[in-house]
Amino acid sequence: MIDQNSQFFAILTNVGAAKQANADALGIAWKITQMGVGDANNTDPLPSAAQTALINEWRRAPLNQLKVDPNNAAIIIAEQVIPADVGGHWIREIGLYDADGDLVAVANCAPSFKPLLNQGSGRTQVVRMNLQVSNASSVELKIDPSVVLATRAYVDQKVLEELNKQDFKHSVLVATTGPIALNGLQTIDGVAVPAGKRVLVKDQAASKDNGPYVAAAGAWVRADDADVSVEMTPGLFVHVEQGAVNSDSVWQLTTDAPIILGTASLTFEVVVGRTGVTAGTYRSVTVDKNGRVMGGTNPTTVAGYGITDAVTKSVIVSVAASKALAVNELGVVLIDATAAPVTVTLPAADAGLGGRDVIVRRTDNGGNRLVIQAAGTDKIKFHTHLRAEGYPFFVLMGAGDYWRLRSDGAGSWYPIGRFDGTPLGRPVFETTTAFSPGGWAGINGFIYNRAEWPWVWDHAQDSGMLTTEALRVGNEGKWTSGDGVGTFRSPEGRGAFPRILSEGSAIDTGRGGGTSQAPSNLSHSHTSTRSGFMSNEYPNIQTYHGTTSAGQASFAGESVQMNSTALSGGAESRPYNIAYPGRLKMI
Repeated sequence: MIDQNSQFFAILTNVGAAKQANADALGIAWKITQMGVGDANNTDPLPSAAQTALINEWRRAPLNQLKVDPNNAAIIIAEQVIPADVGGHWIREIGLYDADGDLVAVANCAPSFKPLLNQGSGRTQVVRMNLQVSNASSVELKIDPSVVLATRAYVDQKVLEELNKQDFKHSVLVATTGPIALNGLQTIDGVAVPAGKRVLVKDQAASKDNGPYVAAAGAWVRADDADVSVEMTPGLFVHVEQGAVNSDSVWQLTTDAPIILGTASLTFEVVVGRTGVTAGTYRSVTVDKNGRVMGGTNPTTVAGYGITDAVTKSVIVSVAASKALAVNELGVVLIDATAAPVTVTLPAADAGLGGRDVIVRRTDNGGNRLVIQAAGTDKIKFHTHLRAEGYPFFVLMGAGDYWRLRSDGAGSWYPIGRFDGTPLGRPVFETTTAFSPGGWAGINGFIYNRAEWPWVWDHAQDSGMLTTEALRVGNEGKWTSGDGVGTFRSPEGRGAFPRILSEGSAIDTGRGGGTSQAPSNLSHSHTSTRSGFMSNEYPNIQTYHGTTSAGQASFAGESVQMNSTALSGGAESRPYNIAYPGRLKMI
């Protein structure tokens, strides 16, 4: 009989104890999934470790909650909610089952009758078992939320916990403007703060003590939505309601994860708020790193905006003779070299010029040389793979050829755009006998001046296809060193079929780039057939097409009719072909 001396307790069954030990030893999770309740046949049961089932179980269902007791890490709390429409029985015994369906823990409890609604009384009842285990970490604290019921208190607490984890916290009355003592009522930012009001403390000498607090006559405590580590989320926002300095502002926690409350340094920065700038229209403003306007002015001059190299209009300059460009002529420079060769010299790319752009464009399609020259020792940074410092000039070839250049203020001009960026030295086929703009010449073995085409001469030396004039025969596709002093020769490819260099394949081996081959037929033989025999003519015929055969002795005394072929073909062996002009990229 149940009385004031009765004892109620929960124990692991022998099966449960063995599974607990196995989970601890192997480091595997132990899954407790269901709870059963019974009436013990209306007796007063005492739990036994030998039990494998409840005495008289009348309900078994998934757990509503399984967690570690926050006050004792060695105790796990298992909970089940019995809805109002289930009952009609006493509850005297409780059991826990694992994922295998084994009874792993058993408990007795003070008898409680669970009525049904049709009895005129109904309630949702929570059954909870506190179970001490050797190692709570080996118990998998997971439940299936789709098959369980929740108590109102559980839902309220869970909602509150999740809300407190959000980045937007409840607003505070004021925010500090300097360090304060975290106790007693006081005036902050011009506002007398009463007890119970929230305050953003953000200026403590020990920044780990910063955060939202609740003011009190005694010691202050952290606000309940920011009093544990999980609630102090990186990037959280706090709105400030009042204050001479901080009213209507928003502050953000800029400390990165992980945040351990009471240890991590907590830094708050203003992201929204008044800055003291009067409302109005400003043409020039200064802003902080969060985009807030911290000051504003209305300049009336270019200098007032801090601009020292303004171009006040679009500049287009036409040039038909050699000249040095002035700084105010930098823009689009249209150059006509129809009448004579032209050299256009760029302004010095010094600190005074700074970073400026210019577009130089050729407008004529004549044959006169058009040079774009850098000033003094300045360099134009093109083909730097051949010469790191660049070159002092380049040429524009053909109507429409253009380069866009930008100065660096330190002696260099950088090409940032051009009409034709095809790599230097590349051969191509054309469908016109004219020369396209952009820097093209024929593949015709032409003699060039090294000083006029220094980048091409550098390319020839770097190509691995450079020979001398004396060795040019058989190497017509190579560059040559010309006179060895001031000239060089381009490859000759007119009238020849190009062939891809072997470069390690088993076909056409042993050749270098730019070498030529004489015409040749594939090695083969011809045969002749016997068309008849005549007696007593050409005795002892033993030779056929240059080959002697002793096996023909049986033809002695007979005659043979011989076939012959006539010459055919032309001066070379070739397939069907179409001739296109060949072009070589020169810049």
